[in-house]
Amino acid sequence: MRTAALLPALAAALLLTAAAPATAAPHGISRTYQDPAGKAATHTLLCPGREHAHSGGAQVEPHNYVASSAPTADRRGWTITTEPLPGNTRARKVTLYVLCA
Repeated sequence: MRTAALLPALAAALLLTAAAPATAAPHGISRTYQDPAGKAATHTLLCPGREHAHSGGAQVEPHNYVASSAPTADRRGWTITTEPLPGNTRARKVTLYVLCA
């Protein structure tokens, strides 16, 4: 799948430069969503506690694409918006990833 090959490059490009506390160990979290057929969908995944997002991204199933991917305004999580490819009338599976520390 072409999207899977882009994920490492996307994560590297979106890496934020904020310093994490010395005691925080970076760790990834993820959540899978089912997007409705024929409609755009926005999802946000927050880091636990007082941690901040250092990077993020998404893996999408066929017939779907990521329209936007960015940290939340307070940098406590990551938000993505997905849209179906033209003509797609099927529900879509999306997995959102966030690197927290």
